Amino acid sequence: MLGTVGGALEARQIDASRGRLTADVTGEVETEEGVLVIRRIHVAMRLKAPEQAKETVERVHANLPDALPPSTGHCTSNPAHFLLV
Repeated sequence: MLGTVGGALEARQIDASRGRLTADVTGEVETEEGVLVIRRIHVAMRLKAPEQAKETVERVHANLPDALPPSTGHCTSNPAHFLLV
């Protein structure tokens, strides 16, 4: 997912390289009939970018669910949160 977002930002001339785009990921894992099952994955992304990039970053974020491969399963309308720093 981070690569997809980074590529989308780079395509829009927003530098996401060299640690400018990072993510904290946590998951909710349960056991179901002795099998570990990942129920939810929470992603918080941080991007070091100029304030004038905010509108473009928000557009990339809004289109994120459409960019994810089907193997990622169900995705809410807001699967990740961006924090411009």
